[in-house]
Amino acid sequence: MSAQGLRLQNIHKTFAGVEALGNINLDIEAGEFFTLLGPSGCGKTTLLRIIAGFEVPDRGEVILHGQDISQKSAMQRPVNTVFQSYALFPHLNVYENVAFGLRSKRISGAEVDRRVKNALEMLRLGEFAKRFSHQMSGGQQQRVALARALVNEPEVLLLDEPLSALDAKLRTEVQIELRRLQHQLGTTFILVTHDQDEAMSVSDRIAVMRKGAIEQVGLPREVYATPKSRFVAEFLGLANLIQARMDQKTATTPFGRLHLSNAPSWQEGMLVIRPERVQLCEDPPLVNTFPSKVRDVVYRGSYLEVWLDREDLRVRTPPHQNLSVGQEIYVHFPQEALVPLEATP
Repeated sequence: MSAQGLRLQNIHKTFAGVEALGNINLDIEAGEFFTLLGPSGCGKTTLLRIIAGFEVPDRGEVILHGQDISQKSAMQRPVNTVFQSYALFPHLNVYENVAFGLRSKRISGAEVDRRVKNALEMLRLGEFAKRFSHQMSGGQQQRVALARALVNEPEVLLLDEPLSALDAKLRTEVQIELRRLQHQLGTTFILVTHDQDEAMSVSDRIAVMRKGAIEQVGLPREVYATPKSRFVAEFLGLANLIQARMDQKTATTPFGRLHLSNAPSWQEGMLVIRPERVQLCEDPPLVNTFPSKVRDVVYRGSYLEVWLDREDLRVRTPPHQNLSVGQEIYVHFPQEALVPLEATP
């Protein structure tokens, strides 16, 4: 970890005797867009609040710039948080909302004006400086909340599900804006979300959390393509799970004998293959191919979602592929697309 990074070391937290976080160890690099991803109740927001200083861990350390800040208050940390609710002051206009934190620190008026105008310009809010929150859209309010946090020039910006109140189209637009902004500033962003598409879109790396623990950390592509557990495989999109008994690189499965590129360490376990990696063909390759029948086809615009009659197999194919219910077809599993899970709970 670089000296400028954030390290969470042996973090434990309980509430009323219930463990919310158990032995969390995590390194986040300076300037990284890092996402804590998981379902409700997995501990991701508690972990974010510990980083922010709103909660104190029962055990463990929060280390920033090589210094333990675990016992410092939220006001003493070079960290700002953007909340889900935005929490804008309705009686203040956009300019004064953004300036509020600076004024409370008794920063000079000229410096306040310079920093507020820079923040508004950076977030393309200059023309809205005199507007009030009720005169703005949800996306604009979200950008005001970002400006109010960034004007303090934090070393770490925490984002607590800030896009969940936006509709799908606007959420996508703001995701792009967030990514652009983080690249421009080079500030460490830590996002909490339960939305896997959002996490995949904006993150440099993702930590998938479950029941107060980290299941897997990695690049979005790595975590999606090579999940380590059944939970990660199913939480990050659709997954076809296949029971298997291994003999070196060959697996005995309900589909027959399948060849793998990489042999797992176990003899009995589970393989996963993503629906878009399954191939449907009329002239089958020699290995990892079996006959099946189309049970259902749904047009999704950019792809066809296909259900087959073998083990409830789900496939995603290009929308121009001509398929019909009842059609007999061959199914091929590319060897490199079959991923052995390390754990199956």
